[in-house]
This record gives sequence, C-alpha cells and structure tokens, in this order.
Amino acid sequence: MRLLRVAIGFLLLFGFAFGQKEIPMPTAKGNITLLLENIAVEGLSTSRLSGSLRNDTPYTLVFVTFEVIAYDETGMNVKMCDQFNLGLRCEFHVFELIKPSQTVRITGVGGLFHPDRPIPKKHPVTRIEYRVKEAPYYIKYKVSPAIFENSDLSILAAFDPKGISLKARNLSNDVIEVAWDQSVYIDETGTTSRLIKGNVRLAEKDRSQPNTVIPPGANVEETVFPINGISQDSEGKLSQKSLIPEIMGLNQEADANNRALLALLVGKEVRLFLRLLVNDQKLNVTLPFKILGADY
Repeated sequence: MRLLRVAIGFLLLFGFAFGQKEIPMPTAKGNITLLLENIAVEGLSTSRLSGSLRNDTPYTLVFVTFEVIAYDETGMNVKMCDQFNLGLRCEFHVFELIKPSQTVRITGVGGLFHPDRPIPKKHPVTRIEYRVKEAPYYIKYKVSPAIFENSDLSILAAFDPKGISLKARNLSNDVIEVAWDQSVYIDETGTTSRLIKGNVRLAEKDRSQPNTVIPPGANVEETVFPINGISQDSEGKLSQKSLIPEIMGLNQEADANNRALLALLVGKEVRLFLRLLVNDQKLNVTLPFKILGADY
C-alpha cells in the first residue's frame, strides 16, 4: 500500500486526469512535443502515460525514447523509477516512424513506467521534466538524378541510400537486354560490386542473374543495390546495409564517424555501370550520381 500511495501522490503532482497538455521537449534539431492526456495507476507499482508525440523537427524520426525526471526542492533527481538503485529510468517509447509535423500515439508497453521509489516527506517532488533520450532521424540527401538517352533507349535513375531505382524505355524496334552479371555499382572510392535486383532473395546474391529483356516500345522498372552492401550477423541472417550513412542520432559523439564520412561524401560521385545488349551488340552505359548535399 505504501508504494501505491507513493504512486498516487506522484500522479497528483503530474495532474491526474487532466485535459491534453502540450509539453515541448527540445532537441538539437527542434522540438518533439508530448501531447499529454493523463497518467493512470494500472497496478501496485505500474502506471501508464496516455498521450501522443508530435514531430516538430524537419526530419523523419526513426523512433523516440523519452523520460520523465522528478526533482526535489534541492534540485536533486529523486530517481522515482529506481527503487533499488539499478540505474532504471522512467522511460517511454514510440517504436514507429514519425514524419515532420506528424502526430503518433503512445501505445502498448511504450506508455508504461514504474514510479515505485518511496519519496521521503522531507524531500517532496517539486518539479518534473520530460526529456528526449533517443531520437535517431533520417539524413536528407540531395543527389542529382542520372539520365541516359539515345535513339534506342532512355533511362532515368534515382539514387537512394537503400538502392538505385531505374526506369528504362526501349525506343527501338529491337529487343534490348540488361546483362546484370556484367553490370556493377561503383562507390565514391572507385570500388566496384556486382548488383542484385530488389526482387531477388538476399541468400541468392552470389548466383547468376538472368538478363532483363525489354521488348520494343516497352518499359521496365527495377531497383538494384550492390552485393557488398549485404551483411551477415552472427546467426547467419543476411540484411542490406545502406550505401551511404542513412540515419543520424542526437548524440554527436556517437555519430562522429558518420559526420566525418558525410563531410567527405558531399561533392563526391557514385556510379552505376550497365552492360546492355541491343540487337546482340554491346552498349555500355554509365549513370553518375553526384552527392550535392546532406542535411543532418
């Protein structure tokens, strides 16, 4: 019962069963705003925060972890969720993407916390603070598209950290083939890698890929990425890595390597080399993508 009384007292401090309240949580990239609705006791030492998060930054957030900290009259953190001094925090989570200006509800375990530490009467909680702990976000790149066109073929290609999308149209009266096994990705250092199409299983990355046939007057769309961008974890699971850094965090020290790499990348060029067969004649097409800028 003592813990329950502590939890109820804590909730009264927060404003039990109040209407929605906007609480800005500043970050280096702008505010993430908590739209707090209420806090309710769900058990002897478990409470639930109900509300939503609004992304007031210009970046798409991968997920958000935030915490609430209670201070006594001396300004000391009373560690209300750490009864046994194990380093526990009063944390909340939103586990989905939040686009700029989008509001996402805090659901499930994301809203649960455990304010179960007895607070001495001589040191009551007098101030609370909501603070963002983690909020990784997607880097915004500006990369020039690549266009190739002659009397037989037109290709429009767009670069993304997850791969390169291609839209090709056969303008000729002959069949055109894309020979994937003879086509490569060339990174900013000049290193080449074989390609794998987006509809091919990662486990088949080392197998030969049949040519894509484009009949006269037809269009084809494909997404490709280099096989050296496929990694394998300790359990043997394969996954695709980003071609260039894709996500940045709010911790500048932890992201120092990414920041250094981004500084080197801007102004550099990556390329896609395609070997085409037009009426059985070889045609080499190089599609360059220049990294014009990175907003992070």
